[in-house]
Amino acid sequence: MNTKFRTRTFWILASALCIAIAAAATIAVLRWQAEDARKNQLTLSLLRIEVHHSEYLAWRVVTETTVTATDSEELSGGRREIARLLAQLPKSGPGIDRQRLTELIWQHNTAIDEEFALMAAGRVADAVGQRKAETTRAFEVLDEAVTEAGRTTSALAERSIRTADLGSALVAILAIVLLAELLRQFDKTRRSMERAEAERAAIEISEERFRSLVQNSSDVTMVLRPNGRIEYVSPSAVHVLGLPSADLAERLVFELAHPEDAEQIAAWLAECSDAPGDTQLTEFRFRDDGAGWRYVEAVGKYQLEEAPVEGIVANVRNITERKRSEAELAAQHAELRARNAELTALQEVSEVASHSTSMDELLKQVLVKIAEIGMLGRCRVGGVLMVEGERLRLASYVGSPSSEFLRAHENLHIGECLCGVVAQTGKILISTNCNNDGRHTIRYSGMPSHGHVIVPLRVMDRVVGVIYFYLPADTEIDERMQHTLLAIGEQVGTAIENMRLYERTKELSLHDPLTGLANRRLMQIALQENFARARRLGRQFSIIMMDLDFFKNYNDRYGHGAGDMLLAEIAKLVLREVREIDLVVRFGGEEFVVILPEAKVSDAVEVAERIRNRVVAADFFHAEDLPPSHITISLGVASYGEGVSNEEELIAMADQAMYAAKRFGRNRVEVYPA
Repeated sequence: MNTKFRTRTFWILASALCIAIAAAATIAVLRWQAEDARKNQLTLSLLRIEVHHSEYLAWRVVTETTVTATDSEELSGGRREIARLLAQLPKSGPGIDRQRLTELIWQHNTAIDEEFALMAAGRVADAVGQRKAETTRAFEVLDEAVTEAGRTTSALAERSIRTADLGSALVAILAIVLLAELLRQFDKTRRSMERAEAERAAIEISEERFRSLVQNSSDVTMVLRPNGRIEYVSPSAVHVLGLPSADLAERLVFELAHPEDAEQIAAWLAECSDAPGDTQLTEFRFRDDGAGWRYVEAVGKYQLEEAPVEGIVANVRNITERKRSEAELAAQHAELRARNAELTALQEVSEVASHSTSMDELLKQVLVKIAEIGMLGRCRVGGVLMVEGERLRLASYVGSPSSEFLRAHENLHIGECLCGVVAQTGKILISTNCNNDGRHTIRYSGMPSHGHVIVPLRVMDRVVGVIYFYLPADTEIDERMQHTLLAIGEQVGTAIENMRLYERTKELSLHDPLTGLANRRLMQIALQENFARARRLGRQFSIIMMDLDFFKNYNDRYGHGAGDMLLAEIAKLVLREVREIDLVVRFGGEEFVVILPEAKVSDAVEVAERIRNRVVAADFFHAEDLPPSHITISLGVASYGEGVSNEEELIAMADQAMYAAKRFGRNRVEVYPA
């Protein structure tokens, strides 16, 4: 039966492991497909931006009738970036035809090259004709192809994400159902074994009753009085109990049993005396000749009708080995439960990490999940400290720490206190009592006596943070639990790194790399939100369009490097003059847009005048041997009203007002209609 039980247990555990691996693999594949579709969507968005930039550059060259070396270099750089983005796309797929996109880009580039050649030859009119006849048409076809691919890929990404979420849920549910069934089979096997053991024990007891008065048996036969005095012991006592029968006769069984079992033995004797003819069972510890203890099982029956006996006839069996086996089996069951809890903890933390959409949510959910799963006795005080240079920042916590605790951890350095030591060494740290640990250097009023478990959050060989939990004082953490916590730390560390990469990628896709301002994509999102709010709630909002005056002359005099520095400085000046809820956008080249939610025309004009005055008064330094430079700015203001039907119309209104400011002498603010 034991062999059968072990075999069945092995196959159950193997099946559970296979199910877990298959579920994890299926979820990973679904997630990979969703992520791949999302990457293609981002690549197409960036490709469209680069194509628009190349078209804008070509248009500007024709408009300005001059082809500079910088223009050519910028155009070449844009084409290299377009080629790199094309290479990231799959050769074919739903909505993506890389070969067609490559051909359309080649046609667009060829048209631009012909324009540049005509410009270089001084044939400006022909270059303008080339733009109208060929370049613009090639750009429109290319832009439509990229836009359509982006829409298709966006829809595919959304479907892939929904499929991944639904598939992950279904796989998880199926895995849970199968694991539950396996556990039910395991429990059924265990109960079957216990019943078989009980039946076998009952048969053995029955056989021993039948041979109750047979001497020299494998069990010890005793005859006891109701008060526990031993009147007879079979010779097998020396083998079973370790004492010769002569040393047991006429002695009280209480003298030979463990003191803690005396009450149990007395109850057993009383049950036998109160129910003559009925069998009563008990277990207790019996002293042997080595001053040790043996577990024995006694089956007794009060036999009044047997004149030669007239006492409690008991068959006594040595069950020390059985007790040891039961203890070992219980330890194995505890081991399985502990291992199952550890695997559950890893799975639940992994699910939390995979479903989090922001760094704050990730850290908070991980802390809550570890506290809930009971790995550390359901501790409710803990936190995550993120490594930032040579310092540690308390990024998230559970347990509502006191203001003294927060102040004490505001300037924590790596290597300082217990958390700093873990961040420095990258090794798990267990401290049983903070009051007795010299490494615990941070103290504050009201600090309770407690223990610590601090786990490094690692990515490869780098520590990105630590996670700590308070424990009751003098709590010990075994080696297995430490390994599980380290595995969780690596999971969380990897999730943190992935979240950082995701947020960085998202930030780059919505912001201008030179100035750090929002780009036109983010501007469109903000305009759509403000339009929806204005239509639904009847609230007004305004925008400011601005353009640096004579920026080309500035570039020609100081160089394009100085021009880039000027744009970055202008961006900083504008940000100082707007509210936190306002959005500043680099619209293109030297043009900027400011979106002012819930601002009337008069409010927008006031902001525009502040920006203009700040720019006029600013000194811009670009070299130690040159005096500071100055520049002016022209601004146009437009506001949402009943006659405005869409975002593009509002942008056009602000653009007209800005060009009116240019016509009226520059360095001024004009309001649409000008």
